[in-house]
Amino acid sequence: MSQSVVAELAPHGVLRAAINMSNFLLVTGRSPSGDPDGVSPDMAKAIAMIKSKPAFKDYKRDVESHVGQNHKIQGNFYDPDGTRVELMEDHTADGFPSPMSTAPLFVK
Repeated sequence: MSQSVVAELAPHGVLRAAINMSNFLLVTGRSPSGDPDGVSPDMAKAIAMIKSKPAFKDYKRDVESHVGQNHKIQGNFYDPDGTRVELMEDHTADGFPSPMSTAPLFVK
C-alpha cells in the first residue's frame, strides 16, 4: 500500500477496528497467525480493503457496519444518488437461520 494512502487512512500511523473478542458468535477463534477469525474480523478486513483504494478518498459518507434484520453482518456504502451497495456475510451472526421476510414475493 502506498505511503500516501496509509497517511490518509491512518494519519497517526494506526488504523483500528474494534472487535469484541468475547462474543463467540462474531469471533469464532484465531487464525494460525493469531489474528481474530470470524464474521466481525472478516467484515473489518473487507471494509479496510475498500478504504485502502485510491477512489475512497472521494467518498464523503460514513461507512456503516452492523447486524441486519436478517441476522447477517453487513457493511453499507452509498453512491452519491443514495443507492446502497452492501457487503454481507453469507451466514448469520448468531448461527440461526435468517427470519422469513414479510415482503411480498412478487410485486404487481
